[in-house]
Amino acid sequence: MSLESIIERLGDVRVVPHRTGDSAALSLAIDRVLLRRVEREIKQGIEVHPIVRTHQFSKPAVILGWNQQRKGYVNDALAEQYGVDITQRDTGGGHMFYGSDDMQFSLVCPMNLFHGRDPIQGYHHFNTLVVEALQQSGYDGVCLGNTSVRIDDGETKRILAGTAKRMGTKAYLHQGGILVQPYTDETFDLLEASGEERTLWDKHVTTLHNWPQGNPTAFPLALQELFPNKHVKDVTGFELREAQTLVESTYANAEHLSSGKKRAYICYVAGLMKDPFSTHDTEQVVPL
Repeated sequence: MSLESIIERLGDVRVVPHRTGDSAALSLAIDRVLLRRVEREIKQGIEVHPIVRTHQFSKPAVILGWNQQRKGYVNDALAEQYGVDITQRDTGGGHMFYGSDDMQFSLVCPMNLFHGRDPIQGYHHFNTLVVEALQQSGYDGVCLGNTSVRIDDGETKRILAGTAKRMGTKAYLHQGGILVQPYTDETFDLLEASGEERTLWDKHVTTLHNWPQGNPTAFPLALQELFPNKHVKDVTGFELREAQTLVESTYANAEHLSSGKKRAYICYVAGLMKDPFSTHDTEQVVPL
């Protein structure tokens, strides 16, 4: 599907202004609240619009995948030493570290707009817009992967951004993160990374830091401006209060964050490991 066709199908989009002051836990809770809202309004017969937003975490954070084990995948002592938050997203895949410079993006979309087509194409619909916004921000080599956004370095197409989905019954959440700063040895230690994970990361992953011709801070506005039919509406007080309740019960709740059962590698290289676990819960409907 062409860029123009995707934008036309999305129609009147609610664009949430770029946010930088929310913790990772609150940011991910807001995504869940917006998904709940769209699901609720569809069931009530209220006209709904897709919701697009970009944001940056106020502090560095390790993000566990949905239902992922914590023990063995996060070094809690290093997290405390480095001042790194720990939380969990609602979408599939393994754990990641994101700094406050890294760019996060999400789409909450009614199921009937794109669902029912090839699963990979389902990722391509929104990722096509992310690619276009990055190209407009000066990153000419950006292109689509299967579920990722990549950048062509002349020899290979390296992973720049990973994406994953959370399926509701009437709508879905598409989340992703664009790496701006490179991982260091300290980052890999924090993520309890194996030697194989580190080697694959160095070979297959890149960050915007390595592409100084572009401007990462231009990405949020470039993405927003792709939608000619949009209305700008920030997170409401009601949505924020609901999200803060979820932070306390789930996203910053130590007991909940230690209850996951799923084994997973670092998300961007999980599918490249010799003994891969399941990397994405692409089409699984889980309780909101």
